[in-house]
Amino acid sequence: MLVHHTYIDGNSVGHAAQHGFGAKGKKLVAGGQETTAVFGILQSMHKLMKHRMGTLPTVLWDGRSWRFERFPDYKGNRTATAELVAQRERYRSQRKLMFEGLHYLGMRQLIAGNMEADDLAAILTRQVIAKGEVVTLLSGDKDWLQNVQQGCVWKDHKLDRKCTFETFEEFTGYKTRTAFVHSKGLQGDTGDNVVTRIGIGEKGALDLLKAFPCVHTFLDTNLSDAAAQYAATHGKSLPKKFKDFHQSSELRDRFEWALELMDLNHPKIPAPTGIRATREPVNRQAFEQFCMRLGMSGLLRGMDDFIKPFQTIEEIHS
Repeated sequence: MLVHHTYIDGNSVGHAAQHGFGAKGKKLVAGGQETTAVFGILQSMHKLMKHRMGTLPTVLWDGRSWRFERFPDYKGNRTATAELVAQRERYRSQRKLMFEGLHYLGMRQLIAGNMEADDLAAILTRQVIAKGEVVTLLSGDKDWLQNVQQGCVWKDHKLDRKCTFETFEEFTGYKTRTAFVHSKGLQGDTGDNVVTRIGIGEKGALDLLKAFPCVHTFLDTNLSDAAAQYAATHGKSLPKKFKDFHQSSELRDRFEWALELMDLNHPKIPAPTGIRATREPVNRQAFEQFCMRLGMSGLLRGMDDFIKPFQTIEEIHS
């Protein structure tokens, strides 16, 4: 039987729950502990699993990324103000509770001490595709689009959209996964504080990668031939910013640095360490006690309906 895996970005779903409920003024607290994200992720996971009962789901969580060792300012802009720090801590204080609630619902969960969920998704996708199995990636993070290929679909749980191998170019603007991730290496990622200072933005990256299959092909082609190929594609001369990039060892190094941080399939990514995995049978009694402890009376009233998808998944995959 063909196995269909679903890898779920735990923090993507959790943050969406936190900010979704928070935007509606529905901050939840139990015994002084905020539970907005906890309640929200349980509701979101129930909704997601109702439509994916035939798949084998695994929730992937972030550990402390290996990227901090190579770039200490990685994601440093996310703690740039006291308000951002407070928001981050409000969410982080709920992580163990989210993990606990999903544990009682029988959800497979996985975390590596040195990796983000993005890295785990890439590793697991490579493994299941190699075995001839299929996978759906549930995340609002477009970085996960790097994994889309035959047998792998990316679905945005927040905006209800998806990208398949067949629609990859239409969805991203790039013909291949390599071109897509190379565009990120050129532009950097301000959200992760990865600033390349190469001078090539989104439009420039698109233009360059329409003329060349990847940045390395452009850089490995002598400048006059590269200029001719660009002119043949676009009907205009190769812009100065591309010539500067081609000729500058410093700009090339900046690109390679960014690519190492952003390419989820980069050969220099270390092996996962400190792996923690959990999956126990659905424990209705423990989950009900968990809900009582956190004052989630609505879930308790509708428990039969709420817990059914999780029980069905367990029956199918036991």
